[in-house]
Amino acid sequence: MKSVLKHSKIGAMIFIVMLLFQSCTIYMKAPSTLEQAVESKRRAKVYLKSGAKVSYKRIIQQGDNYYGIIKKDTLQINPSTIKLIRLKNRTFSIIATVVVTGVGVLSLMVGTILVGLSV
Repeated sequence: MKSVLKHSKIGAMIFIVMLLFQSCTIYMKAPSTLEQAVESKRRAKVYLKSGAKVSYKRIIQQGDNYYGIIKKDTLQINPSTIKLIRLKNRTFSIIATVVVTGVGVLSLMVGTILVGLSV
């Protein structure tokens, strides 16, 4: 029974660490233009005049038309409906992912130690 309990704790910890490694995306505060979004080839969050927010993996331009890539779909973007565009801040996204993962792993380790001491 102790062996099963030990393996289930290890499996749960591995699963939790994998969840913590999911990256978060932080966007720049300064608004960008469609041309800057196309040139940067980064993730972009588009705020529409209707109040909706749409996140694109990338924005591309073909001729006079702009297209946003969402997973495997490509949607045409109407420039007249855009309120503002924010591009992904790569530096802070990486830092936030590392910090959140580090804090999560550290808390898991402390929790495991405390549970191990109390049993």
